[in-house]
Amino acid sequence: MKTGPAKVLCVGVTSPLRQLDPRTAHDAVSHLVLAQVYETPYARSAPPVPLLVSGRLSRTSSGGAQIFSAPVRPGLAFSDGTPVTAEHLVDALRELPHLVPGAKVTARGATVEVALSQASENVEHWLSKRWSTVYLERDGRLLGTGPFMFANEQTRDDEVRLVRNPHYRDPVPLDELVFRVFAADRDGRHPSLVEAMAAGEIHLTSALPRDELGPLQDVRKLFLPGESTAILFFNTQRPPFSNRLFRRGVATAIDRYELARVCHPESPDLSARGLLPPKLCAAGDRIRHDPGEGRALLAQAAEPLPVTLQTLVVWGPRPYIAHPVRLVRELDRQLAAFGIRLEPVYARDPEDYSARILAGDYHAVLGGWIPESDDPVDFLESTLSSEMIPEARRPTALTANFARWTDETTDELVRLSRASSSPADVRAVIQHVGNEAPVLPLMYGPRAIVHTRDVQNFDSTPGYVPSFAKVDLALRA
Repeated sequence: MKTGPAKVLCVGVTSPLRQLDPRTAHDAVSHLVLAQVYETPYARSAPPVPLLVSGRLSRTSSGGAQIFSAPVRPGLAFSDGTPVTAEHLVDALRELPHLVPGAKVTARGATVEVALSQASENVEHWLSKRWSTVYLERDGRLLGTGPFMFANEQTRDDEVRLVRNPHYRDPVPLDELVFRVFAADRDGRHPSLVEAMAAGEIHLTSALPRDELGPLQDVRKLFLPGESTAILFFNTQRPPFSNRLFRRGVATAIDRYELARVCHPESPDLSARGLLPPKLCAAGDRIRHDPGEGRALLAQAAEPLPVTLQTLVVWGPRPYIAHPVRLVRELDRQLAAFGIRLEPVYARDPEDYSARILAGDYHAVLGGWIPESDDPVDFLESTLSSEMIPEARRPTALTANFARWTDETTDELVRLSRASSSPADVRAVIQHVGNEAPVLPLMYGPRAIVHTRDVQNFDSTPGYVPSFAKVDLALRA
């Protein structure tokens, strides 16, 4: 039995936990919290790493179908001690037939089997996505297999408290993990979080932009440039962005370097050159700022000008857009010279943002994407594949094709990239999409991680959703 003072790690975040179901969560804070409680059969990486199953999937053929199978990892249990069975994993994969027509998931003893009508290289990746999260629903609660569990059934708007899962398969150094909420002020800055960090009340945060870290001393600071991408999504299912020439004209008219300079005066080199953050792949989209070409393309498009574009704006400061209002104003200023004005619609919160995107009632979305793994194809699938257009019948997690882009060539190029994992195939996707311009990457989002010196074994490399399973805390004297 463990003795001594409890080790309680406090993490600073900027918005409350909004979803308790990891399948429907769609904001970064909810993902961060829920990733400590729930797991998927495979971890998101390239290649996927087995978590709840033993090893990579084996493949056989039967009656014309391809069968992918793996046994459940022995000795696993939910946080109440209930053993994890193959049936639990089958239930977790209930969304798969909606995404892959004809897919069938069954349990054979302790083994999970996925039957497909045709061969695929994506099965382990499907089993690593959030819609494949494994949990046990009991008495109105969702129980997970992760290193932590909710301390109680009630969550507060200003704090979420997790405790060590006593049935987790590996030792967990921390006794408790607390997420405390510090909302941004009217200017989109976070003085209360900075003060709490300076006072030692918070051990770790990745929610502060780089330009707010100056007052913090005697802490460890890790700066990770190019970790996410701000994106202007064009709704390709409605005019005028259903017109390729209009999309290209707008894309060419926008000065991405100036946008980055306005939002990051100290780092204008954060202007995007392609959809993928440099951390994933340095692939350019070949879109160049050229006002003359922009005017010519808009004239060829023959869409009536002037035009006002209803533009949905992400609900608040994000890692990829530190200053949404400032960015909208600069975009509107640049496009006004071409007879195009933006009518910003500011989402109130993640739920409002997702509901409006699901409805598709917009010309454009000013948002972005934060990768959850170092696999560039994950990013491309989420933002470009036609299977990822937000629709009521699809799971909301990771459906980020806000451009509502349906293109057979894009889908095929993404599939080739998944099968080959070749940088050349990834670049082919970026260049094709740059030519079609359903989206315009605007700038890359730098990430800053700050933690006190008593935090040990924190690994920032997995991306924006790290695990705290191995983090330790040296007790202060």
